[in-house]
Amino acid sequence: MHWLDDLLDLVFPSRPVCPLCGEKSAGAKICARCLEELARHRKSSRCLRCGRFRVGAAGPAWQKSRAGSLLCPECANGEHCFTLARSAGPYEGGLKEAVHRFKFAKRRSLARPLGGLLAGVVKEILFLGAESFLQSGAAGLVPVPLARAREQERGFNQSELLAREAAALTGLPVLPILQKVRETLPQTGLSRGQRKANLSGAFRAVNPARIPAGRSVILVDDVLTTGFTADECARVLYQAGIKGVYVATLATAL
Repeated sequence: MHWLDDLLDLVFPSRPVCPLCGEKSAGAKICARCLEELARHRKSSRCLRCGRFRVGAAGPAWQKSRAGSLLCPECANGEHCFTLARSAGPYEGGLKEAVHRFKFAKRRSLARPLGGLLAGVVKEILFLGAESFLQSGAAGLVPVPLARAREQERGFNQSELLAREAAALTGLPVLPILQKVRETLPQTGLSRGQRKANLSGAFRAVNPARIPAGRSVILVDDVLTTGFTADECARVLYQAGIKGVYVATLATAL
């Protein structure tokens, strides 16, 4: 019944508030205070590749990249196959609650302000990957797909809605070139090995005419947790001829 919630918002508009903190905000946009807090998170020194771990927690297992930036033990050991991942903020507090309302309470109206956050992440990735994008640019945004039954149950794919909002703000096209071919178990409570096995073979490349072989894409999802979903999607995209897979999410589980 997500359409009913959206209709009620139009007919009986509530006081515009920030989707993250609930304070009054013109146009129900994310307020300046929340944007500043998220900016501090993005500016903090983190693992160059996955962006999940603060460098302040670095130990002897951390390694320096060729450019001199630090890589967390997972990335230093080559456990992830995506090129680089970034998020708007940590998966906690107001951002986590907003993601939950968007996905589970089916508040599609949150797609616009959250998609605006994601657009900022996409622009950051375009800057960080400038050398890779120099010749051909990023080909587009690839939403992480849901299994058909899950999407029908929810009524939408949150990653696709976020990608479309970010596309409108960045000028990049949305490329629906991934399909989830089977439902998977919730990753919570599974061991690392079980999580990898759970996702193995869950995705496939589709729409071959739209696959930009030899170019890089930006994979879009709501949350980066262990990175296994992004890894499996990246593996499938590489097999389809994609050159590089960058990952943009709203939040990162720390």
